[in-house]
Amino acid sequence: MFEVPEEEVGYRSSEDSSPVISEESERETESSQALVSSSPTISSSLQELPSDRETDVEIQSIESKGDLSLPGYTITWDNVGKMTKACHQNTNRQNKMMLWALSYCAENRIPTTHITAEEVLRAVDIPMKKFLPMKHDLQEVRNCMEIIVMRIIQQHVPYFANSKVVKHIRHKYWRESNKKSKVISLGVCQENPSTAASTIMILENLHQYVPVHEDRTHEILCFGDGLSCERHNDAYLSRSNGESVMDRLQGLQPQVQEFHKRMLLMPDIMNLFFHGSSAAEKGTLFHLKNVLRHRSAKKDVGKTFNLAADTSSL
Repeated sequence: MFEVPEEEVGYRSSEDSSPVISEESERETESSQALVSSSPTISSSLQELPSDRETDVEIQSIESKGDLSLPGYTITWDNVGKMTKACHQNTNRQNKMMLWALSYCAENRIPTTHITAEEVLRAVDIPMKKFLPMKHDLQEVRNCMEIIVMRIIQQHVPYFANSKVVKHIRHKYWRESNKKSKVISLGVCQENPSTAASTIMILENLHQYVPVHEDRTHEILCFGDGLSCERHNDAYLSRSNGESVMDRLQGLQPQVQEFHKRMLLMPDIMNLFFHGSSAAEKGTLFHLKNVLRHRSAKKDVGKTFNLAADTSSL
């Protein structure tokens, strides 16, 4: 595939910032679907993404949009333990293990405050054509597959070892994602989260950071592990009869994160695709498990999580 000359690359408006190829360049690209190997001077370079100078238009339009609204933030909390040892132990003075709640706030790198719950549609109200891939969706998939194929060719064909290949497929907010997250500590709440009453007090303390504007509460996400979110839900149910949003603890929406999030999703994947009856059908998850000799992988994700994760990634 040939490189697209710089003068033939343009950009749409800020609403649609994907690169546009001129008709002449498009005809040349369609006519050269395979790598040309007849001339070493032509086939030694593979397709590249536009340089940083060419993507300035796209990045500036995105950053100008983000300046119109606040970036927003999320809250994360989890239990933390502190051991205190008595210098001289007796019946009244013993070693104590204090279980408290540690929390912090992280600013969103990509602004999300302009998205409201009123814009969310029910699944039954979404037209069927929205679920089907459109022409531009197929073109985006093809562009990504071309880059992946070029990587494979460069890796396995020595002739293209020194060719320039796209190492990272950029998305719309790639520059915002490159920035380091801004984290602000919210301190330690000296309440034991193992009890429902103390969990309610922890959430009440965190609700002081929930933004309120003109008697309207803007809900924000509250991340934690599986146990923290379970305690959050129990506290939420305990205060479900409150008069206001704050009294009902609805300003924070619990969200499972990291390992525990995968623990919730992995059983659904294994229950849907991992069946012993499909062992003879080539390409199924159980067939690949036998072919690659992942004998220890079981359907019970809780006992063999790492093996199940490796098997499901096939």
